[in-house]
Amino acid sequence: MFRRCLVAAATILIAALPQVVWACPMCAETVAADDNLPKAYMYSILFMMGMPAILASGFGFAFYRLVKKQQALHAAAMAAVAETQSEPEPVEELVGSVAD
Repeated sequence: MFRRCLVAAATILIAALPQVVWACPMCAETVAADDNLPKAYMYSILFMMGMPAILASGFGFAFYRLVKKQQALHAAAMAAVAETQSEPEPVEELVGSVAD
């Protein structure tokens, strides 16, 4: 319990003191001096945040297609088995084979 209170107090203290999380002076001056640099940082952050979502979506879609293909193959196999089992043999052939 004490540990949780200590972590919560540290988090509140860091959030209350914004100068602790400021960038270094060189980075701050560079970003302020160039108009295109903040846009480049923004796009790089968006790209880095978007890549895991794109990769997860790609893998998810690939697994979805594999499952659907497997289900279609299974359904086709079951239909073929049901078709071969449901055809009754003609009565004439059975009677003729017994009479011979």
